[in-house]
Amino acid sequence: MKLNDTEGHAVEDLLGKPARSVEEFCTNNGKAYGWEAVCVTRGARGCALWIGGEYMDIAGYPVKVVATVGSGDAFAAAFVHGLSNGWPPAEIGDFANRLGALVASRPGAIPAWIIEECRALDKPAACSASLRTPDQPSAGGKCSSVASAYFVLSKITNVLS
Repeated sequence: MKLNDTEGHAVEDLLGKPARSVEEFCTNNGKAYGWEAVCVTRGARGCALWIGGEYMDIAGYPVKVVATVGSGDAFAAAFVHGLSNGWPPAEIGDFANRLGALVASRPGAIPAWIIEECRALDKPAACSASLRTPDQPSAGGKCSSVASAYFVLSKITNVLS
C-alpha cells in the first residue's frame, strides 16, 4: 500500500482509528489488512516504510521543485520495482525517493531521465535511512484529503471483500 501523509490521515479519520505516529499507522494497518508493505510518502522529507514487519524512515533528496505532477507515480513505480525484485527496504525507499525527487525537478509529468541522474542526487550529510525504535517520535500533522482517502479506503475494502 502506498499513500501520502494527507491520505494516511484521511484514512485514519474514515476508519476511526487514529494512530499516534506514522510508524503506528503503517504497522497497525499492515498487520490488520495483511499487506506485504506500507509506504507513506512525505514529499521532500522522504518516506516511511513498513516492509516485512520492519519500519524505516528514509530521508528525501533536496531538489529545486519544478513540477510535482508525476513525481508520486515515479516514486510508486520505483517502489514496486524494488519490492518486486526483493531489494532491502532501505534500498527500495532510497531509490523511490531519488526518482520522485528527480521527476519533481523537471517540467512535465513524464520527463526523460537516466539512472545515472538518480544516483547523482546528493542527500544532506545529516540525512540517512534509519531504523526507528517505538519510543522515537515521528513527524506528522493533521491533514485531510477526503477524495484520496475514499480511494484508499475503497482499496482496503476490496482487500477485505
